[in-house]
Amino acid sequence: MSYFGQSYGGVFGVTYARLFPERVRAMALDGVINHTADNAALETMMWHTLQRAFTEFADREPGYGAAWRALLARADRSPIPVSRASKPLAYNAFDLQNAAYGFLIDNARHAELAAAIDQASRGDAALFAARAGMRKYWTPAFSLATQCADGFRYASYDDFAASAARERVAAPDFPTFRTGYQASTCAGFPGPVRNPRGPLDGAKLPPLLGVSGLVNQPETGDVVHRVPRSVMVPVSKWEHVLYQGDPAVRERIDRYFGENTAPGRRRAPGLRQPESRDRPTEPAVDDDGAVPLLRDR
Repeated sequence: MSYFGQSYGGVFGVTYARLFPERVRAMALDGVINHTADNAALETMMWHTLQRAFTEFADREPGYGAAWRALLARADRSPIPVSRASKPLAYNAFDLQNAAYGFLIDNARHAELAAAIDQASRGDAALFAARAGMRKYWTPAFSLATQCADGFRYASYDDFAASAARERVAAPDFPTFRTGYQASTCAGFPGPVRNPRGPLDGAKLPPLLGVSGLVNQPETGDVVHRVPRSVMVPVSKWEHVLYQGDPAVRERIDRYFGENTAPGRRRAPGLRQPESRDRPTEPAVDDDGAVPLLRDR
């Protein structure tokens, strides 16, 4: 039995299920990065999630959509200085997008994002930099061991440029976030891809339980719906690793492991099925509303 939370643990969990399906007796995936879709499909999921998050912010804070786009255009020409930094520091458009992501995934911080945009529009990006300790946001070294070594990178500059062009269309308010992050993290990473992504073997895996807030719903849903009789439990809030802070999610996951059943719910209203050449299997729900998760081998 295994529980895997968001990000790097989630990459490992999906990878483990793909490489060693016969060893998996039960697995809960809590807002994970998808290791079954190809890079183009994964990026598309992330772009749509980013744009959806920003659209919700702009709807809640009228006028800030236009102010944000103007700020990005300005920072692209001339980075915005950061006051109170220990040494000269300025945020370019990518830095602003990287910082704003942390505000967007928590609805309670939308007013702070609006204030940060106001201040940066007046020539000071300090409120964006404050969450990073008055520095630029950095990429943890363990990204190199999980994302770059597993193929979350571009094969060439032309590959990056084509992806960046698609991102500007799919996520106009975050036009360089994903491509900039991925290119800057893995550019020049030595060695071949050791663990290329591939599909899960639904014939060998038990039904999985997926749980996710809005941040990772498309990616998690795409993984879960590829395994027959699996269940996705979507949660309508922008948070990571829901098991830690949501009692209802914790109870569902604990019941899954303790009683070998999961709540029978197909998909949240409005959750868009990710595009895939390998159409995932729809999860089956028993008459009593629960799905047996451990089955005889």
